[in-house]
Amino acid sequence: MILETFKITEISKNYSLADFAKLCGISEKTFDLYPMQLSGGQAQRIICGLALIGKPQIIIADEPTSALDIEGRESFIELMNYALKKNTSLLLATHDLRVAKKLCLKSIELSSGQVEENKLIASNGDIFCQADKSSEKTIEKSKKVIVVKKLVKKFYQHKFFHSTTTNLFENVNFTIKQGDNVGIIGKNGTGKTTLIYILLGLIKPSGGSIEVTDKLDIVFQNSRTAVDPRYTVAQVLREANPTISENELTVILEKVGLEGVNLKQRALNLSGGQLQRICIARSILQKAKVICFDEAFSGLDNINKRIIWNLLLRLKKEYGLTYLFITHDQDLINKMDFILELTNQTVVAKKPN
Repeated sequence: MILETFKITEISKNYSLADFAKLCGISEKTFDLYPMQLSGGQAQRIICGLALIGKPQIIIADEPTSALDIEGRESFIELMNYALKKNTSLLLATHDLRVAKKLCLKSIELSSGQVEENKLIASNGDIFCQADKSSEKTIEKSKKVIVVKKLVKKFYQHKFFHSTTTNLFENVNFTIKQGDNVGIIGKNGTGKTTLIYILLGLIKPSGGSIEVTDKLDIVFQNSRTAVDPRYTVAQVLREANPTISENELTVILEKVGLEGVNLKQRALNLSGGQLQRICIARSILQKAKVICFDEAFSGLDNINKRIIWNLLLRLKKEYGLTYLFITHDQDLINKMDFILELTNQTVVAKKPN
């Protein structure tokens, strides 16, 4: 894929793959992988690099940092600053005002069909600090819902004349109790989503034991790919429970802040925030007690982030739920009971800083 771009842009004469790897901040070993084997952050860095080597006059970046860790965001900012110094213009669509403040000279804000130009770019602040305190409730944390002991995960890559083995996890141990808010953090490519898939039973571990006492479900980062866009909201929810009545569907929609009239709307006509709430409602209908959120906040604006967070607190209080959040959002990390940090083939459980 990269070599095709080199050929199209005729840049290969004075630019090597090693130069490209250095520009993107990735290992040259990454070039042996298929795109489906890359983490979101690795793929994003490569896409940014491919955009730069063509020496465009303008780069349009649509939420480029939404799934990146802190190091990845800084790498993107460094790449864009490099482009700006080469007289390339940048049009950045983002919810991350901290990134915008570092890269943009002026802003255009769209709100309720109106456009405001040259609006002062301020920082996000603590998005979750305005959470509804009445929704917070201490749940008795005596029941263990997930117990992981000596987890090992290896990936095997078979080539024509030899095979290679990559150790992703080695001797991982942790326990999660009912009512915990758990953050899963780490650099892009450290295996955060793989860990969740192992807990869900979608990927087999190479060793160790996993005990799960409650039903798990997942809310994905991109809600638009998590539902069939042709389906109505009622059809999406009935995937979890085909026999549920329309009245019961209306009740569950109201619990996630929507209305019965939304049942007849098609998924493609809903906003990102509405779709995330539909996905949460679908998890509840499946009677999941542990819900994993894979960067589920990253594509939402600040208002929807606060709305979804307050919603999750209320649902946790009502249903006794446990949450696992894969996230790079420091404000959200600070709200966790504890975090699982993936680093150097192991997982370290600790309190947020």
